[in-house]
Amino acid sequence: MTQDTAIPPSTNARLQRLNNWKLPIMVGGGFLGAAIGAVAARLFIRSDEIALERDRQRGPKGVGFSPSLLLPLAITLVGLIREIGSLAGEKAEK
Repeated sequence: MTQDTAIPPSTNARLQRLNNWKLPIMVGGGFLGAAIGAVAARLFIRSDEIALERDRQRGPKGVGFSPSLLLPLAITLVGLIREIGSLAGEKAEK
């Protein structure tokens, strides 16, 4: 005697119904993600507009130099000048 390994039609229909939930979930998730993305983009644009308006009303402030900014800049410039000076002192190897 041989066993029939084919899936009965009633079981096949039930499996198909169980697999039908995937497409609506994916489509709904896609719409939900798009809606959340659109709201986030709108909030970002609005906050950027507010920040730009605040900066425009404040006006230019100019560049302020502080010791914490000037110290690394001075060290870099001294190092650069030393490197340029050492290039002039080196002799070309033949």
